[in-house]
Amino acid sequence: MESNERITWHTAFQQAIQAEFIDYRDVLEFIVEFKLTTEPQSIDTLIIKKVVTSVVIEKLIAEIFRTYNVVEYKAPGTTAALWDYYKVQGYARQYASISRVRLTDVSVTLAVSHYPRELFSQLQDDFEIVETGKGVFYVVGEFVPTQIVVVNNLDEKESIWLRNLRSNITCDEMRDLLVDKIPTYHKIMPLDAFAHFVSIANFKILMELRKIMGKELDDFIAECYWYEEAIAKGKAEGIAEGEARGEAKLVLSALKFRFNVIPQDIENAVMSYTDTTAIESLLQCAIVCDSIDEFRKSLVF
Repeated sequence: MESNERITWHTAFQQAIQAEFIDYRDVLEFIVEFKLTTEPQSIDTLIIKKVVTSVVIEKLIAEIFRTYNVVEYKAPGTTAALWDYYKVQGYARQYASISRVRLTDVSVTLAVSHYPRELFSQLQDDFEIVETGKGVFYVVGEFVPTQIVVVNNLDEKESIWLRNLRSNITCDEMRDLLVDKIPTYHKIMPLDAFAHFVSIANFKILMELRKIMGKELDDFIAECYWYEEAIAKGKAEGIAEGEARGEAKLVLSALKFRFNVIPQDIENAVMSYTDTTAIESLLQCAIVCDSIDEFRKSLVF
């Protein structure tokens, strides 16, 4: 992966959900951004059971799976609305129609970061919402088997990858990911996008961990480009310095990494901030925004 390639939460999600099913990679096929039509409309992830076997996928989030499984993901900082729910239901029906498969062989998963209280309230007018396990909710009464997965609430042992798609992990969790989990699983499948974006989203924690482990951490994962880049972006002028100018430069680093080019007016506006609390809000926006124009709306010129 080129260092200037745009990394988004969705890219990290693709690797995280594949890592969750790493023990079943022989029986599952993952199609990223499955194109429903020739128009720019696609399913976030389509998971296909490659063959009908007696293999039991021992994952709570897979108990609802059929042969074809439509998965839609809402990144941190975004809200799952009723219209998003309708969209993924529509995707399932479009896929069945286009691919000529029975709708009874399709399931729907809507993965969200936080408990969607308003969405559940709206759905309960027509369906029953049943929690089948930590973070997994079935929408009982839908024709297509449907679940809503709250990734932050998933069991930390069963779903380590999806559960860590967030910007508030602890220092111990970061150490477990960087020193144990990622190096082990990276030998089997790519986790560079996941590692890079979770590190950027939790940059303060990464710096704290680096202070604790020092050269041991650097040596342990020195070969990982995403780690080298994350450190390089914040080492001299980043959050570790505790200065507003350094934090502002970290915001620009995040924007440049994601969108390649930063308009001069945005760069000037970001560097004019002196309130570190406001700059931290800008950093969060830089991490989750979908475009430069969306980030621009958060600025005070």
